[in-house]
Amino acid sequence: ETLGMVQHLSRVGKWTAPDFFEDPQMGRKVKAIVSQLDARLAVSMRDVEKADCILSIGLDPINEAPMLALAMQQAFRKDAKVVVVDPRPVFLPMRFEHLAVSPARIETLLQALLRILRQTDLGATPAPAPQQIQLPEGLLSEVAFDPSVQAQFHALVETLVGSRNPVILCGSGVVGESVSSLAAACAEMLQDAKGKGGIFYVLPSADAFGAALLASSLEHSSLDTVEGIESGTIQALVVVASDPLRHF
Repeated sequence: ETLGMVQHLSRVGKWTAPDFFEDPQMGRKVKAIVSQLDARLAVSMRDVEKADCILSIGLDPINEAPMLALAMQQAFRKDAKVVVVDPRPVFLPMRFEHLAVSPARIETLLQALLRILRQTDLGATPAPAPQQIQLPEGLLSEVAFDPSVQAQFHALVETLVGSRNPVILCGSGVVGESVSSLAAACAEMLQDAKGKGGIFYVLPSADAFGAALLASSLEHSSLDTVEGIESGTIQALVVVASDPLRHF
């Protein structure tokens, strides 16, 4: 409601449209995430607790979504396997496999994963044996992935293919703009084949979803506002539910 009223006030006063995001790239990422969500694919934290395989991409749950970390722990206590793809030294109160790859290479990993899922009979009963899963020749070695990461990736593929209720978690901070759509495509393929699972996105702030829906243009950023203040073209500033000194 607040964001909507701020936007309405700007229109009535014929002011510059409000800046909802610090930079345009983050705005585009959140808009892409919002466009991927639908009632069939989106899962709740309760659904995460029921998963038997959790793939976390570009996310530090303890620091970015503590309640989600608790849901992951509940799933782990029921023998769920947890895999984290993130460049940071992520900590979780459970055992998990950590693929520590750079943000740029997260996209490559997901492209490889999506390609493999398309080539594999995900609905087969029993699940295909590891030696039956065809991995693209040289796809990971082309970008000089460490051999240990390649082995971890192969294990991730086997885990996802053999799962019954896989859930993908996807962050919005360290990942690139295309990661959210690649993650959604993987989740959709798994759900279509297994009849369960889905995707859970973690946005950068509490009002980010509404901001993405309301933002008419993402080309103007808060940095443009700062430059306008310095040049004198902006002579008054209305700040709503934000702390510029803290954030900028």
